[in-house]
Amino acid sequence: MTELHYLHVPTDTPVIFPLELDVFRCLLILDRTVSDEFQWELSKQLVAEGCLYAMAWGENCSSWDDSIDDANILEFVDHQIPAERYVMTTWHPNETLEEALRYAKYDSTLSYDDRRLEQLLILDFSQRERQAELKMMFAKVS
Repeated sequence: MTELHYLHVPTDTPVIFPLELDVFRCLLILDRTVSDEFQWELSKQLVAEGCLYAMAWGENCSSWDDSIDDANILEFVDHQIPAERYVMTTWHPNETLEEALRYAKYDSTLSYDDRRLEQLLILDFSQRERQAELKMMFAKVS
């Protein structure tokens, strides 16, 4: 069963990840513009914090694939990513939010090496906090 975490990111300020996260998957919901610098710093942070599966939905979501991939490569001196630290990335530009939530709930639970990634972090880049709304939508998708 998925252990769901939510962080509202209303501005391009540092993000503090929940301490209880170990290896996890992350759904980035992009309903506002994010600066290139902030995107890069957060991409590096996601990789360093143990994100092994990153999914992006919304505004300019395809750029997160490259950003997180680059951060994953540059984390290692020889640019050789160990299998257990490889971050899978997907982007969902032509899907509804409900479809992206369904993907995050069902299709991303296994990592590349068949480890179950039970923890899901939703990073919500929006002007208003909507934890209850997104958790309810997540619970209802099938």
